[in-house]
Amino acid sequence: MNILDLLELDATASEPQLVERAREKQRYFANLAKTAPTRMLADVYARRLAEIETFLAARGQDGAAPDRARPAERPAASPRAAAAGLECYLEAVGGPAPRRIPLQTGLNIIGREPRQMGNPIVLDDNFVSKNHAVIEVVPGPPPSVHLFDIGETGAKPSTNGVFVGDAPGRITGRVALNGGERLRFGDCRFVFHLSAGNAPAPRAAAAASDDEFNRTVIIKAPYK
Repeated sequence: MNILDLLELDATASEPQLVERAREKQRYFANLAKTAPTRMLADVYARRLAEIETFLAARGQDGAAPDRARPAERPAASPRAAAAGLECYLEAVGGPAPRRIPLQTGLNIIGREPRQMGNPIVLDDNFVSKNHAVIEVVPGPPPSVHLFDIGETGAKPSTNGVFVGDAPGRITGRVALNGGERLRFGDCRFVFHLSAGNAPAPRAAAAASDDEFNRTVIIKAPYK
């Protein structure tokens, strides 16, 4: 992954901006690596942390994460804490009834059998791989949400790909989601919704309990 993509900056960013953002991302991934529920997720976060540390070291900065050996300055945001300032969810469309799936901070793993892997969203669809795609939610500031194929984590890529909007080809790399995008995984179609800052939260998400952010969500195809 390109370091600028990882830092969510473009080539016009100044050196101080690059270093400041790298420090922010360093704290974020260090916190996630410490609290990852599975070895796979811990490895994903550790690889990203290593990229940032290498980037900082090349600029004469101390490459070690500040919380490797001591508690983090800022605890990792809980799903509920993230929801207070950033509401995002998938809305399954075209099925027998509307379904709203809240997304939590960190990696939301989408697949046919994504057991014990972060926040699992199960799609009961033979055209969806066991582990198919990831939506990563970073509360910010500024908040950001990215979609990518599971292959971007170093795992085997999904068989049938991930599609956004009317694009004929499967996505490659990380795709930023800003709200309103139409997503397709196999025969399951969704609309991504996002409200940030002081925007009012959707009723269902605002009323959700902490348990609702940690449960496995199952969608049965086809949602077309």
